[in-house]
Amino acid sequence: MTPLDPAGNAVKHGLSSKTSLPQHAHETIRLMELELTELHQPESDLETNAVKTLAVALWQKHEQDRLHALRVDHEILIADQLFDHQQNQKFLENHALLIKNPLFARDILAQTYLGAKFFHKIWTDIAESIGPNGSGMSLSQAWNAALSEQSSPNVQDIDTDGWWIFARFIAASPAPKEEIDEWLDRSGAKKSKTAARHAMFHWENAPNTGEAKADLLIRANDRKSYWAKRVDELAPIYQRDKQSFRSTASGQGLGDQKLMTEARLGLRYSTAAQRLVEKLERRLQALKSGRQLERHRRLQALERDQRREERLNQRKYSLKGLEAWEADQTVLNGPIPSAYEATQRQEFGVICHEETSENTPQDCELAEPVQASEISPQTVSLQSYISLVQNGLIDDSMDDLATREMLQSWPDSDFLDPRIPKARAALIMIQDCEQAEYFINCFTLEKQKRLSKLAIQEKESDQVLQHGT
Repeated sequence: MTPLDPAGNAVKHGLSSKTSLPQHAHETIRLMELELTELHQPESDLETNAVKTLAVALWQKHEQDRLHALRVDHEILIADQLFDHQQNQKFLENHALLIKNPLFARDILAQTYLGAKFFHKIWTDIAESIGPNGSGMSLSQAWNAALSEQSSPNVQDIDTDGWWIFARFIAASPAPKEEIDEWLDRSGAKKSKTAARHAMFHWENAPNTGEAKADLLIRANDRKSYWAKRVDELAPIYQRDKQSFRSTASGQGLGDQKLMTEARLGLRYSTAAQRLVEKLERRLQALKSGRQLERHRRLQALERDQRREERLNQRKYSLKGLEAWEADQTVLNGPIPSAYEATQRQEFGVICHEETSENTPQDCELAEPVQASEISPQTVSLQSYISLVQNGLIDDSMDDLATREMLQSWPDSDFLDPRIPKARAALIMIQDCEQAEYFINCFTLEKQKRLSKLAIQEKESDQVLQHGT
């Protein structure tokens, strides 16, 4: 993928329009859009647009994944070459350091597979050159041999191991003086008489030609064996590192500058595509959740309206509702009777012998409780009931226990009043026939208790008066 890749640019600039994408992508995006539409079932223009944008973003993400896979496959093919190239570059750096400071850098190279191979080759070539079919050891071989022994090959800096190698090299050479001159020249000490004197001294004290060759061959074979063993030890490590490099660095550029640049761009585009998909999915989910929440709120509002309407229908003390209800009842049943007239209907099981508001308990007797079906709401003015409820004298939501407790809390005057307005107002609120019958029975029993209580009290009072008299 290059920086001019359409998919990369579309993600880079945040474009979701199909006009910024390749022509071959349109059909794939259309199919994705159909699948997303079937999955999310958009209901608004916002949800539909979110689905379309998400389809484009998903295609971009899949395209980035495809390009990354291709890049990884390509890097796997060249991973071994790149690893070998990198290791060779490191070897060249360490070799340059070896020439400057062999005492320090020899051990660094000795820890690497390529360094061990380099030293093994030096002594292998020397052994072959000194052998029966060899052409003789060269100055370059002697130079590298000194380096492998951690000695500087320069005449002015050479140490004991280096002098051992160069003294035998010169002694074994068919032209020792020419070799000394070339050695001094390569060391940059051609005009140094001291360096030349040291070279001549070591040559003169070296073994003869045959012994010099024999000594060099023994050391060459010994060093060749040592470095061969070292190569065998480092070879598996080198292969393991190569395999690790192949598996872990693929897709990251493998250390190659050009590939690394492309990998960074690809990672940036891929990350941007992934984030865009996640953002659009969250937005679409939020729209769907908002849709469900709005539907739930509308349903709740409808249910609240329904409950409110039911309560208004059940509570006939609503001012306008009560006025309309009274008007309807007047048309159907005639004028609503007064409370005094209503007491004569025996609806609460009390018969008053005289139609007067001054009746006493002795003037009234208990009648059989009436059935709920005989109860008419037209027994008391509804406006009177409204006043009772608003003043808190009665409760519009009573159960059995509440009914008994309420009746027990009323004063005797509420049971002796022929108009019994509180009882009739409470009865109006009862919609169920069984509850109405239960309320009448409770009221009748409570009234009987009150009358008996008053009769006893009056009898006791008369006895007290008679006794006093």
